[in-house]
This record gives sequence, C-alpha cells and structure tokens, in this order.
Amino acid sequence: MRDDLAAFAPQQIMLEAERGEQAQLSDDYQAYLNGELSINDQPYGRSERYQLGFKLAQTLELNDLTAADFYAYTPQSALNSGQNIEHYQAALGNLQRNIRPLIQAVQNDELSLYDYLTLMNQPQTISFTHRILFNTPAYVMHGDFNENAKQQIDMEGVNTDYIGAEFIGLFYQRNLNIYSNILNAQLASGAQRVLVIFGQLHVGVLQELLANNPHYEIVSPLNYLHSDEAERLATSFAQ
Repeated sequence: MRDDLAAFAPQQIMLEAERGEQAQLSDDYQAYLNGELSINDQPYGRSERYQLGFKLAQTLELNDLTAADFYAYTPQSALNSGQNIEHYQAALGNLQRNIRPLIQAVQNDELSLYDYLTLMNQPQTISFTHRILFNTPAYVMHGDFNENAKQQIDMEGVNTDYIGAEFIGLFYQRNLNIYSNILNAQLASGAQRVLVIFGQLHVGVLQELLANNPHYEIVSPLNYLHSDEAERLATSFAQ
C-alpha cells in the first residue's frame, strides 16, 4: 500500500493530529527517522498515523509531517431523542452492521488492511457514511443531546426544536475547521501534491469543500489503490 501511494509523490502529508500536537509529532517523526522511536512500542502504533504517515514520509524522504486536525466532541451517540429519532437510529444501526464485521475481519486477518482501506475510499462507501452523519439526522426534531454530550458541548444557542440539524452542524463545523487547517498548511508549505490521511467519516465533507475550491484538484486514492475484493464489498453500500 505504501508503495502504491508513494506513486502519487506527495510533497506534504497531513495527519489527523491537532495543530497543538505539531511539535510532538515532529519530534516523534525525527526520533523515528533516527531509529530512536519504535512504532510497535507506541500506544496506537498500528494506526494510520504511524503505519502510513511515518513510513510513507520516510520512503518519500519528507522532512516532517503536518498536524491538521481540529478536535471537537462529536460522538455519533450524542443524538438520542426527538421526533423521528428512529430514522437516525436505524441508519446508525445500518452503519454499525456494515462496518463492524469488516473491522473484525481485518483484526482476524480475514480481510487485508489494503482491501479495507481501498473499500473505505470507494465512492459508494463514502456516500453511505456521509449520508448517515450529514443528511439523515435532519429528520430529528424536538429532541435533545444525551446528558454526557451536554456536559461536553456548549449548549448556548442550540435550538432543540431542530436538534438533528444542530447535530449535523457540530460535525460540519469541525470539518470546516479541518478544511481551514488544510488550506493554510498547504499555503505555508507551497506543496503542490498533498496527501491527507484522516478517518473515513471526514472524507465526504472534505471532498465537497475541496471540490468547490478552484485552487485544488481532488485526486482519488483509487487512482493508486486497486482491489477487486474492495470493489465487490462496495456493492453492499450502494443503497
């Protein structure tokens, strides 16, 4: 996979790490290059940050990696009551029924990580997850967030009559901030080819934002990653 993605020849790699973590990220990467940091000893050593980000950056002889995330409390379970909540709960259940077995298959070595990540970047899969978080919740009205969410979210100005739309807004605002981080990091570096490595739930909205910016062209990883198994599995998300 790293070899396939290396063919894109990115001049900058952006990771799902907060901007405030940049110094630590840079230190960790330099330690890794110097043989002073073992990925296997890291708490999340199997994550894409290390397995793709660090190793690919080393292959490409990049001097650093870029932290581009903006953290916000946005759990899928925050929305749990309201008129028409059953529409969102059914969609969320459908998401879990489709994704969890795939994650389990990867953990059991029944599905390769290459196939899984290629599947997560298929258009059908992106549309499926994007719809569940950025469309379906709008059905829900006259409800509320759960108690734990209300402790984490600034509820001032939240219109609970439109609680589903407010829920979508939380996710969208986080991704707008991530988008801003991406734009400004690219401007600062001047890189012409940028690889953004983020969780799959961010892909749909970030693609929409970047597609409407005339200064950028989206290059699908599927131009470089090819998997018959991923294409076969993607048909189950075309609904």
